[in-house]
Amino acid sequence: MILRKPYALLIKHFKLIHALLTLVIAFLVYRSNIILSFLNEYIRSNQTTATDNITNTIFNIWMFIFPFLIIVISLVIISLMSVKKKPIFLYIFNIALAIAILVLYNLSYSMMTEMEAILLEARTIRLFRDFITILVMFQCVSLITALIRATGFDIKKFNFGQDLEELDIAETDNEEFEVNLELDTNQVHRGFKRFIRFAKYSYFEHRFLIDVGILIALASVIFIIYMNTGIYNREVKQNTIFSTTSFNLGITESYITNQDYKGNIIDKNNKLVILEMNVRTKGRAREFDTAMISLEINGEKYYHNQKYKDRLMDLGHTYQNSEIKNKFEKQLLVFKIPNGLENEEMTFTYTDKIDYISNGINSKYIRVSITPKNLDTKDPIQNKQLTEEINFKNSVLKNTTLKIDSAIIQPEFRENYTFCIDKNECYPSVEYIHTNYNTSTNKAILKIQGNLEIDKNITLNGVYSLAHFINYFGTLKYEIDEKTITGNVVLNQIKPAKLKNKDTYYIEVPMEAMNATKIWIQIHIRNKDYLYQIK
Repeated sequence: MILRKPYALLIKHFKLIHALLTLVIAFLVYRSNIILSFLNEYIRSNQTTATDNITNTIFNIWMFIFPFLIIVISLVIISLMSVKKKPIFLYIFNIALAIAILVLYNLSYSMMTEMEAILLEARTIRLFRDFITILVMFQCVSLITALIRATGFDIKKFNFGQDLEELDIAETDNEEFEVNLELDTNQVHRGFKRFIRFAKYSYFEHRFLIDVGILIALASVIFIIYMNTGIYNREVKQNTIFSTTSFNLGITESYITNQDYKGNIIDKNNKLVILEMNVRTKGRAREFDTAMISLEINGEKYYHNQKYKDRLMDLGHTYQNSEIKNKFEKQLLVFKIPNGLENEEMTFTYTDKIDYISNGINSKYIRVSITPKNLDTKDPIQNKQLTEEINFKNSVLKNTTLKIDSAIIQPEFRENYTFCIDKNECYPSVEYIHTNYNTSTNKAILKIQGNLEIDKNITLNGVYSLAHFINYFGTLKYEIDEKTITGNVVLNQIKPAKLKNKDTYYIEVPMEAMNATKIWIQIHIRNKDYLYQIK
């Protein structure tokens, strides 16, 4: 096989190659200045979160391709300059700078994606601003030197005009050389040794050219791997906000269970994997397409199931094809999986569409490794006394707190209140609080004074007060003649018609509880139980 040395071609198009290099570097300087301007403006304006879609506005795919192009061009020129025994520092500098550009662009992209969702420390943003400033300064140096070599200006300090003359094409720069790849198929062993020996001779004769080819091939492989893992397929961690074409979202919590909020078995043959998604739309309100997401286990895909929403209300709001607005909100994604898969590796996958140029950079596949908390493993019961506060910080209710100050059981209550006709005319009045007459069993009334503070970071659908909380999560237990009885009735709230006492609630309980020597309210929160003694 006859090959021709490339040096004559490179010398002939030396200025053109540097002109291309100048354009590429100029583009990256321009994009770096856009990032720098945004960070400076962000710091000056004291914003809390970034403007919507800022990553799609600032970044595009060419910002991540052009640094690889700089590396390839620099390697090609290094091959020529080394043969001609000319300085190669500038091109080594360009390669190092291209690598720094890739690193800082990737870090900036991740940071700005987070800035769209959460408030970052000002110190972190200033640090990024300083790094980008230094990067722009080095890029300008690279741009100027590339421009000088593209135009061929004879600057005495660099003496480049003389350098280019000394690169004059010689006959050896365009000579042909023969590479013999003949292989003796009849004598495989001898032929293989001959091939190795000949390959060594060829390598040592054209060592530098082969080394440059290997470096270019290696850069190409790295680029393909980078595009595949960083752009086309992207892996992020749980609690990391990532950007898609239409949404900003992240998986903030993950659970696995086969029980509802009351502790009843939902499905004995399957378990539910519940993912808490923090999501907002980009631009107009729109539905979240659940066909784009899946939970992958051992190569099998499982999809969002909506029918368990009423049995998971303690964990949050199960997504029901509602419109997602331009404000972060938490929604549950529910996946039903067969028993036996709970300990397997799980991956949440979002399948996106790619719009590299017009809409920034979006990965085709975003994957989140999931390690769900098992909510079916029971912890020891915690005992509390009247007036003590319960903090649910180690449960799914997080920093929710509950405190009961007093508890009294009577057949009915006679409550005094002030009845006002207008601001200037009020009269003392009385309201009788009694049980509902349409019940089939004898009931008494439990009067509770207390307070419930729900963690602002969670959603409890249908829970608006302490009485609602006890109705959903509470069970009445009492002791009569040293026998413990667990009430199986619904603890319904009775709302006074006129009386309005803050933090005072009336709840129907069995009549026999009036004769109990001890009374507890047992609160069941998934894998945790709390026994609150009120008498």
